[in-house]
Amino acid sequence: EDAYGIVYEGNIHIPVDDQYEFGSVFTGGLVLSIDDRELINLQRGDAWDTRTAKIDLKAGKHTFRIASFKDASWMPPRLAFFVKTANSAPKELHAYNS
Repeated sequence: EDAYGIVYEGNIHIPVDDQYEFGSVFTGGLVLSIDDRELINLQRGDAWDTRTAKIDLKAGKHTFRIASFKDASWMPPRLAFFVKTANSAPKELHAYNS
């Protein structure tokens, strides 16, 4: 809970060609990549931040990688991952209350 590093890797299905905005709310540092393209990179173990980045994606399966780390014992752990387009509301891709 106070000092950790974890990597999540998986696939995401993109329904239509569009520009997608991926984001994360997190404690500590975070690196987010889609198809090996780095979108977010904050190298601080004691941050309390929200970051977003846009990427053009074709319809189909894409890979994602989230590396999250924290070394600040005075802040609770948290990690949210979401996606949206210009014509959609944000869709949470994380477990509720994570």
